[in-house]
Amino acid sequence: MKILVTGTEGYIGSFLVPILMQHRVSFKKINKTLPGFKCDWNAQRGAQQLFDLFTQINISADTFLFREFTPLKQLEYLIRTKQIDRNFFWSNYSA
Repeated sequence: MKILVTGTEGYIGSFLVPILMQHRVSFKKINKTLPGFKCDWNAQRGAQQLFDLFTQINISADTFLFREFTPLKQLEYLIRTKQIDRNFFWSNYSA
C-alpha cells in the first residue's frame, strides 16, 4: 500500500484524499497522568486500516469521494442547491 500525505492532499492506495482538517494536540496531560505512556497506533496504521477496509468492501473511488462523505463538498452542494444559506443555516427549502 502506498500512503503519501503532503499539504492539502494525500493518497491512500490509489485514492486521492483531500485533507480537510488539521488538528493541533497536546500530550501534556496524558504524559503527566501516565508517565511513560506510548501510543501503539499511528497515522500509518490508521491509514492501513482504512485501506484494508476499503479493499475488503471493494469501495469505488466514486463512492469514496462522493459529496456526502466529504464534508466540504456536501456543504458546497447544500449552499448551491439553496438548502442552507452562506451562514450555514437551513433555508426554507422545499423539494
